[in-house]
Amino acid sequence: MDIQSSANSKLKQFRLLQMKKYREKLNLVPLEGVTLVADAFTAGARLDWVAYDGEALTDRGRALLKTLAEAGVPLFEAAPGLLKEFSGVETSQGLLCAARAPGYTFQEVLGWDPARILVLDRLSDPGNMGTLFRTALAGGITGLICTRETVDPLNPKVLRASMGAVFTLPFLKDWEPQDITSMLKGQGLPLYCCHPREGQSCFDTRFPQSHALVIGSESRGVSAAFLEACHQRVTVPLVGPVESLNAATAGAVVIYEALRQSQTNTRKPG
Repeated sequence: MDIQSSANSKLKQFRLLQMKKYREKLNLVPLEGVTLVADAFTAGARLDWVAYDGEALTDRGRALLKTLAEAGVPLFEAAPGLLKEFSGVETSQGLLCAARAPGYTFQEVLGWDPARILVLDRLSDPGNMGTLFRTALAGGITGLICTRETVDPLNPKVLRASMGAVFTLPFLKDWEPQDITSMLKGQGLPLYCCHPREGQSCFDTRFPQSHALVIGSESRGVSAAFLEACHQRVTVPLVGPVESLNAATAGAVVIYEALRQSQTNTRKPG
């Protein structure tokens, strides 16, 4: 048995990685569960170590361990039930991991043709954030940018909700709105702001092949710097007696309307 107590250095590290300052200091992110670890590994993430509870693993989990062992990933067996102490979910799958944090260049995020960029501004809910990452990846978004006031995309709850999308969709984080608008202008990308009440219906808006879309928080909306610089404010029509949609739902509608209008496949950056 490799890990016999909660005082183990790897488990201590996993606990520290729940905090942003340690994720940034160590350049690591905590992953939990068979699906998330498998998705990260398939996307090319480097796994520093994996801890597992042999008694809690499913057949799928054991198959994943075999794959990781063949790839040379360091594996450590924990005493039965020990990993539950460190689990962030109601039902532990008996698998914890520390992986190298994904990092992307400016070119990887913006150097697409066509470029469809999603900007997330002041989102505080990690579930919405993770859902938008996953929706963006599925809906043809080529790069994503997060403002400084937005929840960390490497937050464990974001990682789980994104189902590993952060390891596939290129992103930049901790940018100021003014710097983002200047960057997008320099790339010649028109900016569209999703607004809960004001603006043109997204179904009546003609999105060009290359553009950027800003989604703000449901409570605070989009920052003034984006509203001042945007080409068009767009909204999702509400027919029933509902004041607004949450950010993830509104974002999904607009992302897929823009995708519907697009008749070309995205290409990799040159």
